[in-house]
Amino acid sequence: MSFQFLLPSGFLVDMKVQKNATIAAVKRDLWREMKTHPYYGYLGSLECYYFICIDETSNKIEITDETRRLCDVRPFYPMFKLEKLNDQVAGTENFERVLDARITVLIGKSLKDLDEITEPEVVEFRSKMSSMYVELLQDWLEQVTRYHPPDLVPVNKLPDLIEDILAQNKEIIVVSVHVEDEETSKIRVKYNITPKQLIDTFFEKKSKQNLNWSAGDYVLKVLGLQEYLLGDYPLHQFAHIRSSLIKETVPELVLVHYQSIPRESYPNCLLFIRLICICSSFSFVHPFHSELMKRLHEGTSVFDISDKFSLMLSSSININLPDHSYVVVRACIYHGADNLCGVVVSKERPVQNRACSFNNELFTFDIEMRNIPRMARVCFLLYTHNDKRQPKQSKNSSDSNKRIYKKKDMIPLAWANLPIYDYRGMLRVGDCKLMMWPVTDDDALTDELLNSIGTVAMNTSNEDAASLNIIISRFTKLGSVYFPPFDKVLETAAHAMTDSLKKNLPAASKEQLALFEKLLDRDALHPMCEQDMELIWNMRQDCRDHFPHALPKLLTCVKWNNYLEVSAMHALLQIWSPLEPTDALELLDFQYADQYVRSFAVRCLKNMSDSQLCLYLLQLVQVLKYESYLDCDLIQFLLKRALKNNKIGHNFFWLLRSEMHIPSVSVRFGLILEAYCYGNIYSLAELHREVDALYNLRQLSDHIKVGQSRFLAEMTKGLDKKYKEALTALSCPLNPSVKLKCVRLDKCKCMDSKMKPLWMVWENNEKCGNDMFLMFKKGDDLRQDMLTLQILKIMDNIWQKAGLDLRLLVYNVLPSGQKEGLIEVVTDSRTLAEIQLEFTDITLVAGFNKKCIYQYLQKHNSDPKSFDKAMDVFTRSCAGYSVATYVLGVADRHSDNIMIRKDGQLFHIDFGHILGNFKSKLGVRRERCPFVLTADFVYVIKKGQEKNDFFKKFEKLCQEAFQTLRRYGKFLIVLFMMMMNTGIPEVSCLKDIEYLKETLVPHKTDEEAKEHFKSKFTEALKNSWKTSLNMACHNLRVKKGQESQNQNK
Repeated sequence: MSFQFLLPSGFLVDMKVQKNATIAAVKRDLWREMKTHPYYGYLGSLECYYFICIDETSNKIEITDETRRLCDVRPFYPMFKLEKLNDQVAGTENFERVLDARITVLIGKSLKDLDEITEPEVVEFRSKMSSMYVELLQDWLEQVTRYHPPDLVPVNKLPDLIEDILAQNKEIIVVSVHVEDEETSKIRVKYNITPKQLIDTFFEKKSKQNLNWSAGDYVLKVLGLQEYLLGDYPLHQFAHIRSSLIKETVPELVLVHYQSIPRESYPNCLLFIRLICICSSFSFVHPFHSELMKRLHEGTSVFDISDKFSLMLSSSININLPDHSYVVVRACIYHGADNLCGVVVSKERPVQNRACSFNNELFTFDIEMRNIPRMARVCFLLYTHNDKRQPKQSKNSSDSNKRIYKKKDMIPLAWANLPIYDYRGMLRVGDCKLMMWPVTDDDALTDELLNSIGTVAMNTSNEDAASLNIIISRFTKLGSVYFPPFDKVLETAAHAMTDSLKKNLPAASKEQLALFEKLLDRDALHPMCEQDMELIWNMRQDCRDHFPHALPKLLTCVKWNNYLEVSAMHALLQIWSPLEPTDALELLDFQYADQYVRSFAVRCLKNMSDSQLCLYLLQLVQVLKYESYLDCDLIQFLLKRALKNNKIGHNFFWLLRSEMHIPSVSVRFGLILEAYCYGNIYSLAELHREVDALYNLRQLSDHIKVGQSRFLAEMTKGLDKKYKEALTALSCPLNPSVKLKCVRLDKCKCMDSKMKPLWMVWENNEKCGNDMFLMFKKGDDLRQDMLTLQILKIMDNIWQKAGLDLRLLVYNVLPSGQKEGLIEVVTDSRTLAEIQLEFTDITLVAGFNKKCIYQYLQKHNSDPKSFDKAMDVFTRSCAGYSVATYVLGVADRHSDNIMIRKDGQLFHIDFGHILGNFKSKLGVRRERCPFVLTADFVYVIKKGQEKNDFFKKFEKLCQEAFQTLRRYGKFLIVLFMMMMNTGIPEVSCLKDIEYLKETLVPHKTDEEAKEHFKSKFTEALKNSWKTSLNMACHNLRVKKGQESQNQNK
């Protein structure tokens, strides 16, 4: 549609705009259009302007929320007036308006929407988070460390192969140091010295040339990246140095003066903080020390109430059923994954005009008030039934109007979860309106058809959502009912220790402890009987003294519907030894709902290094969904670490931002992102460039898909005119250490696959840096790829820790929104299909050509030494991916999903099917081998010879890799369990994760597991012809598709 823009100068600009475009997009397009206008030089930054229009009611509207769409604004006349903000930045209102507009675009949700939320919990959370904004680093070294944190490997131990090489060289490595306007110097140093010691060594060499340089003013940077070697870490712990040692190449470093390091200026940040201090309320006090403490004397502790919990059902509206249908409500109280009492079911009620009255039907739950833990929730389900099935009549005379239906005959409609206590620890009483969520296939319903793992947030995103009105009973006439503070809980544990709780087994013998250890070491998926649970609980002191790592197992044995046992567990937790951070991760899973347990876990995580935290950040962000309240230790921990380390913060931002389209988490994640952005003002411009670039890539992708056959020409044309500026001068969203200069149009293209992904190439902003190749893909859910690749990185760390160097290449993937994201392109690599077709004359037999990979490596590694090295790299990476894909059950392994680099490194791509979800056709499974080990792989492993010991060494390497992973089997299972509520289809329930037990066989002994994997290895080798046949069919299908496309062109 045609639109007019009135500029401050009085000029009118006509421009075509899209109805569904956001105000931010319209403003960006106007600025691009204005570049040809003589007034453009007087405009300045677009963030200093906002639009004004007249709406349909003749009111003047200031449009400050730039996430709104043009069609939602609905101006009376298609004209916007461009208004400039006050030039005096010190003006609080204008400065905040600019900042709020930028943050609104960044988080993908209007701050006005958050301002309209008047719930006390949200208001107090936003006030408390503002206290984090004041912490700014002033020392230059601390500033650089924050903006450019060192990239360290999580595993300090070097692989055995590297240690052997270092031993031969007397622990000496060669480092290349570049200095501007100077010749490159190569220095021989010890591999374990610090960067400061390396700089001192360099300056000792330069001092002989009488150069007046001060070593304290310089730092080392990786050539081609904005990545600095900072901190007192040994050289081999830096990722760049470690990678060079493994590849046997010389590390390339640059010596730079600290003043040349890019870092943001602070005037605006300091100004805003001063404004915040003036304008914001910093009088936040924790509710336990303010309102709650005042009301304790008037209220009643829940520990003093023995009445059973009850509520009344009032009514339900917006039920999506025709009149005269019948609905039923069922409810139960859960604490994490534990059902605390029986399910309560209402009578059938008729629906009239999409509403239903329950006539204040009483729900009495079979649990005393004092036995309800602090983090318990009531889970509700609204459902109807299949009319074709005849129900049974209730035998209970008092329930004569109830009819009993089998679970398979129930049709779930909507669900909601309500915490019994509010965020202050006060019992909810009186009227409550529950805005319910529609039941979908992604919901992990329990055996009782309740979504206990679901959010406690209400469905405010849909005005037509079904709602349920309830009335929670008051259990005291005077004051409120509160959950006692922690000191009172400890008093209860001390004074109420009954004989049953004091009872302990006699001092356990070594044999008993050995049996007890086996019981504790069972994985999280292994069911426990009542007898085992009672034994573990009775031996809790032995567990604390001898097996502190088994705390998660002990917690599953606590009777959470017994306040005395719970209090005893809280008291024991105070003297429990801290866990290793990786062991503590499990305590943040959904089944561990207790707030003191989760606080203990976060305290253990504080010992986690930055590199470890980056590695497990995916799970830590996902378990934020399990928190019942906004103000929790985990949110504070992640925010503080994100604000102290730019790399963690960057990943944290995108993990939250990519899920802002999900209604159940958009408010919570939006509030966390708001807190991060306000506390991280210095990098907002950089993040804004990334968000804007991805928005333009999304628009470009849609434009190309419409263009069909003209896609390549349209893409080049579009980049020249509209998109080029938005894709210039930004940080790489996959790695903020890489600064992208401009797009290389001659190398960009649109791929021929179904989703038409964009192949994008950027010039590196660093003079000596390599080009950055990225793929933007829209239409596929990349979250499963991101999870699989993260697990592969963790497996590689496990192997590195055990001294196994399997040369696992793991590329990066970043989901940026709903079914869209970026994928790192690995250069100098080709798919197995391309290699097979290149070195085979007949397409049909290409999959059976055993020499094709050997010839490919020989072609790109002409001298014998590099060729031999390439075959060794291929063997190691093949072993790593063979074991990893078998354990994870990676499916759809055709010749286009396996790639090989010129240096021999093999790696897999496209993880759309994992955990044994193998493809089948007409009921027949296409892939019938545990992993890919075809004749062309074996030929390279044997180095082109028929008889030698190379293949036996390969088999032994695979065996060692498998046995090493088995020792971490429980940990891998936990990582997947923490991802169950992400909406990833193939990781949605325990049944999916149980596949890992089939591959890792944790119930077998090491010797039995060795024989098990040996049989799988033999099976993969024996049936490799089936894999080759599958690849041959795939190659033929791809070849025919390419020929058909060429004919159409």
